[in-house]
Amino acid sequence: MSLSPNQRPFEILKVIKATALAALTGAGGQGARVSMKNYRKCSVLMPISNATTVTGTAVTLKQHDAASSGNTKALAFTQMWSNIDVGANADNLAVQTVASNTFTTDATNSKELLYVIEVDSESLDWANGFGWFSAWGQSAVASTGIILYVLSEPRYSGAGI
Repeated sequence: MSLSPNQRPFEILKVIKATALAALTGAGGQGARVSMKNYRKCSVLMPISNATTVTGTAVTLKQHDAASSGNTKALAFTQMWSNIDVGANADNLAVQTVASNTFTTDATNSKELLYVIEVDSESLDWANGFGWFSAWGQSAVASTGIILYVLSEPRYSGAGI
């Protein structure tokens, strides 16, 4: 994907705020469902700010067969990218292996963190109607964060969300 000279990145990337800026736990950590029918890829961005006496956030992906209610099941993923000290090294993301489709964010006090998960639409169970996905952050204590989705690689010109 490349930009033409007069094109802006936001014209080909769709950014969606999946959660409010809050402790990622309970209902506040349940990311909005997004349809992947018009896009091939989605980057899930999770900036997190730790305070003190932190319990890390458990992060999972889910796939759904409807925009609301309906059936939900785990969406498998095996890697993510992380920067567990954005203040010291803002441009460094290291790939990490994920076990059992979940990971827990770093619990170091007073650190700014960034996590990225790549979702390929082909990983969804389309054959059984699962065309939506969401990212969830749960069990956070003494940290705040937000979940953002960046949809890319539209399937056709003018793709909507």
